[in-house]
Amino acid sequence: MKIKKVLPRIITKVDTTAIQIHINHTRKKKLVYTSFDGDYMHFLQHMLKFTQTNGYLPINPESALGYYVSTTTHGGSKIPVMKDCIKTESICDEMWIFNPKDGHIPEGVLAEMMVWLETKNTGIKLIPFFDKMKIALDINTPIDLSQYTFSCENIESYISNRKQSDIDEIKSKLLDSSNNQSCAYIVANFFNYKHIDWARSYCYHNGFCPISPQNIMPYYLYKTRAEKIDQQYLIDRLTLLDKCDKLLWFTNTVDFENEVDCLDVLSATELYYWFKYKNPEDIYIIDWKDAGVPKYTNKENWALTTTEVEEITNINTKDVTFRKLIQEYEKQIKDEFNIFKGDLLGKDECNFIKSDMNAFLFGLISDQSVKAELAWSLPYRLKQRLGHFDIHQIAEMQITDLERVIKDKPALHRYPSNIAKYLIFASQTLINNYNGDASNIWANGVSAEEIVKRLEEFKGISHKKAALGSLLLVRDLGVEIVDKENINLAYDIHIRRICLRTGLITQDSLKNVIAAGKKIFPEFPGRLTSAFWAIGRDICRPSDPMCTRCPLDSVCDHNIYLGGDIHA
Repeated sequence: MKIKKVLPRIITKVDTTAIQIHINHTRKKKLVYTSFDGDYMHFLQHMLKFTQTNGYLPINPESALGYYVSTTTHGGSKIPVMKDCIKTESICDEMWIFNPKDGHIPEGVLAEMMVWLETKNTGIKLIPFFDKMKIALDINTPIDLSQYTFSCENIESYISNRKQSDIDEIKSKLLDSSNNQSCAYIVANFFNYKHIDWARSYCYHNGFCPISPQNIMPYYLYKTRAEKIDQQYLIDRLTLLDKCDKLLWFTNTVDFENEVDCLDVLSATELYYWFKYKNPEDIYIIDWKDAGVPKYTNKENWALTTTEVEEITNINTKDVTFRKLIQEYEKQIKDEFNIFKGDLLGKDECNFIKSDMNAFLFGLISDQSVKAELAWSLPYRLKQRLGHFDIHQIAEMQITDLERVIKDKPALHRYPSNIAKYLIFASQTLINNYNGDASNIWANGVSAEEIVKRLEEFKGISHKKAALGSLLLVRDLGVEIVDKENINLAYDIHIRRICLRTGLITQDSLKNVIAAGKKIFPEFPGRLTSAFWAIGRDICRPSDPMCTRCPLDSVCDHNIYLGGDIHA
């Protein structure tokens, strides 16, 4: 799923003024790693407020990483937990240690000091912040912090006075081991903050150090009155975003269109800023389901009512039943209506297409206004008549000559003139753009969206046939296409009729048919094409449909009067 497709809608929500201020560095703050003894966790918010009051951005390991989430996800092992702390520390400009007045520094803070000295080689501020159960400093008034500076020499001296075996172990376990993590900036809709710990856990499981602005910069520090969002909050988030290597956008892809429409100004601005000023290839869209959020992974158990299930998934009860019926029907028909696995083609005709991707392209182009078995047998029979299947020779043919070959009885196609034009143009396009090999159309991990776009450039291939082609590549020819959610339901006569009669759509349009497919199989809408085509061809006929034989009879609206007059 590519962000470029929805970028125009995202842009409408962007605060471009905040971006410009950030780019001009007029209100940019330094990031401070606020280290502390975990025994003083109850003063966490006070430390953040103190840092903000003094004009800095507080990057606190607990608020950033989540002590429980981090330790639990890492199986209770302190080393990976500390590596996340150190990675977070690495993006900061300064390090402050919020200390009790007795000066105690635990091993975790000691490790962070050692790393800071080795990687940053600058001083640390050691702030006597806690006095037993009290705060020792005013958190609401800026102060002169220079008095608390702990120089590099002071740090070295302090470390050298610690137990040597502790120092050696910290070095061997943390400093001497590799830490190639990426910092992943988490973008999530403002109202999905309740799921944020699953996002952080996802990062831990996938080797990322999570940078969650919602956790690192608590909203209450910026939002104290009932007014619009403080622009400084957004500028500070962009400052944090600049320090990261990747952006992970957590969303509900099943209801993706609505999710985009509901994006808040913070998330929209972050997404747009990254796309325009950083690397779009480092934007990853992650479904909340893949992050393990129960609301999406186990919706029936999580929801109390059917209404809640429908609200969560944007799939109503009828759609869920529809999906199950199609899955059962797929098992029933198996490969009966499959062009390459059923009995529609002869063995030689089928093997030729599977072995030569130029033949596959010719078959796809020919699949119009004739039965599928006639269209897809054309490449093999054309080869027999020409005595070759040399794409370069075909590209040089006169249209009338190729038309005559196709027209000779028994004719290879109903419209020999058109097909001759299309095949010669296709041959020329393959030579000019794809080195004479159709497999280059979908080589090197090209997205489904791009494959469809490229196929549509060939004369005779409509959006419907391009969608069908991408489906066949994945399902039957083993081509790896990672974004199967972008392989749409084909805009075919039979399919359009079924969508209208069942009530999946109320108006016959490409947009509506595509939306219907995404409702039923959001992860792979094109999967519906084969089943719908089979039903439309033999059961849901233009006239006298055999409803009692239809697997969808129980969920169909039986709008039999619709779809009988559809034309290609």
